[in-house]
Parts: sequence; structure tokens; C-alpha cells
Amino acid sequence: MANADTVRRTISEKLAGVEDLGNGILRGERRYGGKAFATAYIDLSDDVVERSRDIDNFQERLLGTDFFKADGDQRWNSYLYFWAGPNSQQNADFSKAKARIEGNRHFARKFVLTEQDLLGRLDDVSARHPVADVSDDASARWADLLRAASLGVVLEQRPRTRLLELIANGEAFVAEASSIATAAPALDDPLGTGLLRTFRVGQFRPSISGRPFSFGDVNLIFGQNGAGKTSLLESIEALYCGRIRRDPNAAFSDIEGEVLTPAGNLVKVKSTTSPAAIKARNLAWYGRPDQQSSAITHAFTRFNFLDTDAAFRLSSETNAEQIKLDLSRLLVGPETSTLWAYLTKVRDETMDKRRAADERLPALVKQTELLGNEVKRLQETPTESTALAKTFRSSLRDLGATWTLGDEGAPVNQSDRTRLESLSRGFRQALAVAQSAPTTVKGLRDRSTVLTQALAAIRRLAEEFKIAGNELAANDALVRERQTSLQVLQNWAAYCEAGVPALAASLRRVQAEVATVRPALAGQSADAIPELPTEYGARSVRDARAAAAANLELAEQQERSGVESLQQRERLGQSLAALRNDLREVAQSVIDRTGDSTHCPVCGTSHSHEELLRKIDALAASEDPSLTDGLRQAVQVSRQRAEREREALASLKTLESYAISSSAPDSVTAGDLREQMFAKHQELASLTNELERLESATDSLSRFGTDWAGYEEVRNAVASVVGNEEDIASSDVVSHHLASLRADLETVQGSSSRLRESLTNLTGRAAQAVADAGIATSQGVAPVELITTVERASSLLNASLDFVQSAMQLINLTEDQSFESLQLFIDEAIGAFDRAQHAELSEVTARTDLSKKTEELHQATELLRDVSARRENFAKASDVFSCIVQDHSLEKATKDALESIRGEVSDVFSRIHSPAEYVLGDFQGEALLATREGNHARGVNQVSTGQRAALALSIFLALNRSAETAPPVMLIDDPVAHIDDLNALSFLDYLRDLAVGERKQIFFATADARLAALFQRKFEFLGDERFRKIVLTC
Repeated sequence: MANADTVRRTISEKLAGVEDLGNGILRGERRYGGKAFATAYIDLSDDVVERSRDIDNFQERLLGTDFFKADGDQRWNSYLYFWAGPNSQQNADFSKAKARIEGNRHFARKFVLTEQDLLGRLDDVSARHPVADVSDDASARWADLLRAASLGVVLEQRPRTRLLELIANGEAFVAEASSIATAAPALDDPLGTGLLRTFRVGQFRPSISGRPFSFGDVNLIFGQNGAGKTSLLESIEALYCGRIRRDPNAAFSDIEGEVLTPAGNLVKVKSTTSPAAIKARNLAWYGRPDQQSSAITHAFTRFNFLDTDAAFRLSSETNAEQIKLDLSRLLVGPETSTLWAYLTKVRDETMDKRRAADERLPALVKQTELLGNEVKRLQETPTESTALAKTFRSSLRDLGATWTLGDEGAPVNQSDRTRLESLSRGFRQALAVAQSAPTTVKGLRDRSTVLTQALAAIRRLAEEFKIAGNELAANDALVRERQTSLQVLQNWAAYCEAGVPALAASLRRVQAEVATVRPALAGQSADAIPELPTEYGARSVRDARAAAAANLELAEQQERSGVESLQQRERLGQSLAALRNDLREVAQSVIDRTGDSTHCPVCGTSHSHEELLRKIDALAASEDPSLTDGLRQAVQVSRQRAEREREALASLKTLESYAISSSAPDSVTAGDLREQMFAKHQELASLTNELERLESATDSLSRFGTDWAGYEEVRNAVASVVGNEEDIASSDVVSHHLASLRADLETVQGSSSRLRESLTNLTGRAAQAVADAGIATSQGVAPVELITTVERASSLLNASLDFVQSAMQLINLTEDQSFESLQLFIDEAIGAFDRAQHAELSEVTARTDLSKKTEELHQATELLRDVSARRENFAKASDVFSCIVQDHSLEKATKDALESIRGEVSDVFSRIHSPAEYVLGDFQGEALLATREGNHARGVNQVSTGQRAALALSIFLALNRSAETAPPVMLIDDPVAHIDDLNALSFLDYLRDLAVGERKQIFFATADARLAALFQRKFEFLGDERFRKIVLTC
């Protein structure tokens, strides 16, 4: 370990203008173009713990003066380093002190570093020259293996179902000519080494189309979201690659610019989509001999254009497997990761297909063997249809068939069986209708004669039955009519016996009188007409109403006048009382002030003391009420007169209504009209009582077995029976009609009984005729129905006779030949036909089965051959995919890629992550990071999102520096959106050192105004030629 003096000398070599500020503190600068762009203060006292306890005062004394007198940008580029020597590291409080110092953000960035870290931090970025074999790309190795196996089609990443079909049928295996270059040729392309100075997009996206741009070495692109930052970066990508990775189908044209070559010349360049030119660039810049020109964007994203999506996912993902995938996307490129996912799925699916074929093949082999055996059996099956056909025709000759039978050995004809079935049905029907055995043609004809005679007899009986039935129906209707009339007369006799007709007549009379009297009263009650004043009784109603109205108006006027006079008198009395009270109070007040209680204070009259006080008190006494009593009495009298007139007017109005309803003459006096009205009320009351009595009597009719509600209905029915000429209320009339109806009913009922006996006799005779004809039937069936039965039997018999005539045309049939023996011959012939036909069908089926099984055997053989071929194709493909997955995995490629740039990633990560508590791990398993203290392994998912984002940026920066043949350009689109301020500062410091130490063109886009301002302060020292700020607006 070096001592402080050695560290001091090394610092003097690395920084310019080093000053010793005393107390072990040095001050030095990093300069560009003779001007300081960063100031470093290094504390070599090795007393970190003590410094942390008074860090605020310490840094204010050390930095305060320079901080406030320096220009604005230098305040953002001051750094305070504390050397953590043996004394500090051995202190138990060192870790806390280190965290306290590095977490302080006043005046300058602060770092507590060991000697090695301190000297490394002061090195120029350009002092390290990492080299990685950028052509050693995993996807290129996979492509070589696939093409070697004639499976280059896999690289097209077609839909997997389609790829599996191509592999299965062998179309995927296409040998390719080995004409791909393996070494990068010299390429005279200014974009490969030059820096863009001017840039213009003809047609792309509206935000940047047609707009010229001027670029420096470092370019800050600022604008809100949607302003066109990403569009500008992707148009630069299109200039280099001829397409855009995130939007392969994007349309653009006339992208052009000027490039400053290393020799200092400005050369015009223009975008191209020529596959040959793009492939040449890919090979020259990245060493990738891809046959597809689109592959260049994959390499460009990996080495030149930060995949912000993958960096963001790596910083925010929580799933360990997804973190591995995001890390792979950064190290080997997103397209390589996508191809890997595609290859692993295709590998699994081809292996599944291979296993499925292995499982299926034994069953197919067995099926082919079974089909072969079945074909052999069918080919050896014997035939017997010819012999059976001869037997059938022999049975037809035995039957006496007269139709043409055809050749002896020919196949049987379905028409023969049809004729036999027709004969069989006909003879079976004849056997069913015949009444004797054996059944013959002659027997059927005799049976037909018997049925004809029976049918004639039954028809005669049916006609007699119809006539008697009609007479019985008429008699029964007459019986029902007589019975109904008898019941009506009996009900009416009950009403007459109870005196209901007389009661109904009285009730109608009283109701008519009430209906006459009530309208005249118009609903007026007798109590509503009190006694009229004498002066109105002798006048007509009209004159009386006019006089009463005039008297009412006069009384009301007198009442109003009296009330008004009374109110005036009361108000005057109240005023006098108030004046008297005031006078009393004044007099009392004078006496109280003068003390003279013997002289009146108003008139001076002498009084005794008690008399004067009494007179003064009398002044306040209330007024004599007798002064207003007369007025009140007059008002009361007027009010009573007005009320009497109102009552008189009401009575007169009622009488006037009665006069109108009763049509009284105008000359009748009010008094007489009142007497008439009272008489009418008394008459109505008498009628009402009578009506109530009669209605009460109707309610008690139920005791006599009658019902008042049905009285009118019964009365009307009796009138229709007896007639309106006779007095139906007379008991003699009613009795006479009752006796007549009973006698008539008895006569009609006797006639009906005789007719029923006649019908029964006719039914029995008809049934006997049917039985004599040999037809079974049920008891009591009407003759007309028996006609139908006999006709049906006759019809069936005639049909059998018709059949016999037609059968004689087909077979030899005599009059006396038994139908039973013929039926046996027919059944035997049908059996022989069926046996012959079955044999023929069996032979046809056997021939069909043989043809079918032969075809199935052919198909099974072809299927076996096809499945075997598909199995071999899947086996060949799965072996290739398995080799890639097992021996050239994405995980291995990721580790190899990381290992190749591990030193550079470690150096960048140590510079840009804060707090600097981690170093790169050994890459075993998931241990990509390790703690500085204790070297404890940490997975990426075990550290903060800021540290993970710093790791992602470190990988990209390391890849960019390692690709020495790639264009010297770096495109970064909002990379620090998810890291904290300290990590953002460290990242910008590293970019600044990279811009100072190397020939590198940086494009940095952000929508964060604070970050843009900080970036500007970090890079403005480069001057207007090397630093440009481009502001985009929507």
C-alpha cells in the first residue's frame, strides 16, 4: 500500500494545476482546451470519521469561496475526494462516516475511496482500451448451425405451426450455397468512421420532416413528449441501417447529411435501402455475415442505440427469470433473445412431434398387418348364390307360376319376391274372411251370397228403427215441455197461497204514489221552514222575499252605523283617560316638589290634605260605562233584526223552490204555501211508512217457501203458459190448469214407453240377422251401425274374390284348390328367394369389403411411410435444435458476452453507480453483483432499481466502446428516467469524460427540463462547435 506522498505524486500526474491547500488537502483541475471543466479537491488526511462529524463546516471552509465566485457551470463540476487509508478503514465507524459524507449534496459531489479506487477515478476514460470480438454473436453461431443442417428457413421465424409443417414434409431442409463472407472487407463508407455535422430528413414523421439540423460531437435533444425526439434518433438510425428496428415498416425518404471524416473532410451521405450496401455495412462494422439486410439494426441497437425498453425492464422487473432475459437483451441484442425464445419453443415442439410419432408408429404397423390379413381372408371366401337361385326357381315351378322365370343360375329378381309377397298378403286376407276350412274359391262365393242377403234384411230393420226413434224424440220433447209447465204452475200456486200477488199490487201502488209526491218537495225538509213573521205570511212569496231583503239591508246598515259610533266613543274615552292620568301625574309631581298639599296646583283652590289627594286620584278613575251601554244595546238590536231577516229569506227561498216544483200559482200567499208544504210532508211520511211495511212483508215470504226475488220471473212464465186472457191470480184457474197438464203428461209418457219397447225389439232382430251371417258383434248395437259392420265384411270378401281373379293370372288355381296349401308353397318360395338374395348380397358385400380393405391397406401403408418420414424429419430437426439449446444456449452466450467486456463493465459501473457499494460478481448463477465489503454475492433482483439501471447503462457503454469497427456514434433516448439524481450525475460525468477523451459522437434525448439543464452545464465547456442543444416543440 502506498503512503500519502506516493498518492500525492500520482495525483499531480493525473490532474493539472495541482495546489496544496494545507492539512493534507490538494486541489487540481481537469482541463479541455486550456480551460478547466472539472475541479477536484482531494483530502489525504486519512481521517474520514472525523471529517464526517463536521462535514458541513469543513466543506464550507474548503469550498465556499471558490463555489460562490466560480462561474455557473463549475458549481456543477466540483468533486471532493476523501482518501480512505488504513487509519480510516480500521475505525469501527468508517461505514457510517462514508455513507454520511457521500450522502451530503452541498457544494460538490463527494466520494470516499481507497487508494486504488481514487487513482482509478482520476484516470481518463480513454486510458482503457477494451477489445471484444463483436463478430462472435450467438445468433450468428445459431444461424451457421441451422444452415449447416439445411434449416436456414428457421431464421425467418415464420409462424411455428407453418414451420412444423415444413419440417414434417421435408420442405424446410434446403441446402444453401456457402457463399457468405467470413472476414470483413474494407469498406469506403464515411458513416463508419465519421461524425455527422449536418442532417436533413425529407419525408418521415411530421415533427422532423423537411427540417435541417446541425450536430456537434455531443448533442442534447430536448423537448416534451411527442415533440419528435425519438423520431429524430430513429431517422439517424435509418441513415446508418436503411430501416428502423422498432418500426420495420416505417416509410422514409431523402435522409441526407454531411459527415466529418477523421481526415477533416466533409462528405455528403444519403440513406440507402440497398440490401447489398446494408449487408456490407453489417459485415464491416459488426463482423456479421448475415444474409438478411435487416440484421444490421440488431447490431446497431446492441452497440450504438441504447435499448431503453430493456434497460427500463431490467431496472423495474422483480421476476428473476425475466431479469435474466432483459440482461440478455442488453448483452446479445433483443432480436437474439427473440430468436432464442423461438428456437427453444420449436425445439420443444419438434421433440413433442417426434415422441408423438414414436408412440404412433407401433399402432400403424399393427394396423397394416391386420388389414393385410383381412384382405387375404376376403380373397379366399367361397360363393353359393347360383345354387340357391336354382332352388328358388324350382319352388316357383312347384307353385305353378305362369310368369317368365329367367335363366336358372341368374341372380334372383326382386320383382319375383314382390309378386310372391302380393300373393301371400291376398291369400292370408282370404283365409281371414272365410268362415270355413279348407278355404276355396267356391267357398268364398257362397259366403258372399249370405252376406248380401243379411245386409238387405238389416237395412229394412234400420229404416223401421229410424222412424220409431224420431217419434220417440218428439214424444220426449213434449214430456219435457209438459214437465216444465207443470213445475211453473206449482211454483205459482205457492206464491198465490202466500198472498204474494196482492202484496205485489199494493207495493206497486204505494211506490207510484211516493214517486208522485217526492219530486214536489224537491228534497226540502219540513224542519227547514220555521214560522214566518206575520208581515210576510199574507204576501206572495216573491213580494215577501223582496220585503225581507230590504229589511235585511236596513238592519245591516243600522248595525254597521252603531258599531262605528261605539268604536268612536271607545277611542274618545281612551284618549280622555290618558289625559286625566297625565294631569294626575303632573299634579302629584307639583305637590311633591312644592310640598303644598292643601292648594290645587292647577286652579289654586284650597282643600284639606286628604280631599286634595282624593280629587287628584279621582282624575285617573275610569269613565262611566253607562255612556256606551246605549250604543251597545242599539247594535245588538240591529244584529238580531238582521239575523231574523236572514232566516226569513232562507225560508222564503225554500218555499219558492216548492212553489216551482209543485206548480203553485203566483197568487198563493207564503203562509198558505207553507201549510201546503207541511201537508205534503205528512202525506209522504204516511206513504213511506206504508212502503216500509210492505217491503218488510216481502222479506218474510221465505217462511212460506217462496222467494220475492224470483216472483216476477215466475209470474211472467205463468202468463206464457196460461195466457193473458185469464186471471192468473185466481186459485181456481191455477188448479184447473194443473189438473189438465198432469193428465196430458201421463198420456205422452205412456206413448214414449211403447216406442222404446219397439226400438229394443228392432235392435234384437238386427243383431240376430248379423249373427246368422256369421259376424260377431257387441250387444245393443243400433241397426244403422250393424249395416256398417256387414258392409265392411262384404267389402273384404269381395276384395278377396277380386284378388283370386288376379291371382289366377299368375299361378294355376282351380275352384276347389285349398288356399292353405297354396300359402305353404308361397312361404317356401319366399324363403328360398331370401336365402338366394342373402347369398348374393353377402358375395357383393365381400367384394365391396375386399375393395375397401384393399384401399385401407394402401392408405395405411402410405400413412406408415409418411409418419416414418415425418418422424425422421422431426428427429433430424430436434437434434439440431437440441444441440443449439444445450451447447450454445442464450445463457452461455450472455455470460460469454459479459465476460468479454467484464473489465470495461466493471470500470464503468464503478464510476456511475452511487453509492458505490457494489462490484461485478463472478457471474455464477444469478450472482452478477457483489458487495464491496465482504464480497457477498447479490442477484440483480436484490439491489435497488437505481443500481440496476446503472448496470444496464454500464453494459451498453462497455459494448459501445468495445465495438471498435462500429460507427463512433452513441444514441441514448431518455436513459435515466428511472435512476436517482446521484446515479444520473455519475452517468453524465462518465459521458463527459468519454467525450473529452475519445472521438465519439453522442446524441442524448430527454424530456426532463432539469436533466437537460444539468446536461448542458456538464458539456457547455466544449464550445459551440462540439456541443449543440436542439430544442424540439410539438
